[in-house]
Amino acid sequence: ARTNLVLALTALERIDEAGSHAIDACRHEPENAKRFFEAGVVMSKLGKQAEASHYYQQALVLDPKFVEAYVNNDAALLAAGGTVWCRAFARCARHHLQGKFWCNEWQRPPHFVNGLTSRPFWDAATMALCRDLEENFAAIRDEALAALSQSATWGNVGTRSTHDASLVASGTWREYPLLCGDQAGTSYAANRAACPVTMRVLESHPCALLCAKNGVGESLFSRLTPGSKLRPHCGSTNTRLTCHLGLRVPAGCTLMVGGVSRGWEEGRCVVFDDSFEHEVSHHGPVGDTSVDRVVLLVNFWHPDYDMKNWNQPLDLSSVRGESAYNVA
Repeated sequence: ARTNLVLALTALERIDEAGSHAIDACRHEPENAKRFFEAGVVMSKLGKQAEASHYYQQALVLDPKFVEAYVNNDAALLAAGGTVWCRAFARCARHHLQGKFWCNEWQRPPHFVNGLTSRPFWDAATMALCRDLEENFAAIRDEALAALSQSATWGNVGTRSTHDASLVASGTWREYPLLCGDQAGTSYAANRAACPVTMRVLESHPCALLCAKNGVGESLFSRLTPGSKLRPHCGSTNTRLTCHLGLRVPAGCTLMVGGVSRGWEEGRCVVFDDSFEHEVSHHGPVGDTSVDRVVLLVNFWHPDYDMKNWNQPLDLSSVRGESAYNVA
């Protein structure tokens, strides 16, 4: 009954009251891991990430195999800047779950499929999608630069997904969406019409087209201003990879994935697994928009992920913090 009350109050956005009852439930059931998990969820909703992590950790003490508690604790620790502790708890998960969930302390997606090849960076030269993008680099670059002149068509990252907004530690991260989880294919039609070469390439590769169509990934132009930094974070699933085609790459731009640092080159693709902890920095002169870093970002299905599943949405209900009570 107390859990139902916490759920009801949370649904009504009466989060402070939900928090009081959730903490009270922990006192009444000190051996119940789920009560501590629920308290952590409410603390997360209140923006009290350190307290949320405390309750998730208590849940893990009581139940070291509590997958959802590992996932949400990782989110809380990331929000609080505790990346070292994130990796420590990932090692605990690997030990207690015996490799049935996370298998690498750097790779901590909420949705994890065992058996897929796992490494931070991939060889773009082996992938037909990347070869096609590089062969059409000049035209794709010209379409992106033309789009840059239409500033109203670029939105701040986080407008479509509030979670993404929290990733911007400093500066400005903007996007020009092309393929973004739209089954009917009607969203951002004007953007696509303005980029015929880019769209021809993307639509000729089902690994990218179907990944976006089913809401697992997206394809867009990504623009990062000088002085920007994106916080360390892990993508939602290891069933996809990410390609960046460098379109305008000034000095001082870095991509760190799984503790390995690389940069971009104009006309070349960088492929990485965004389920690994990664972060981006642009150390150029603040305020000089002529040196914004611009890439074409393309999510596509992992080569090892069974093609029969490519046209099916994933169950991402356990994505960090969004399925607070996805346990019995």
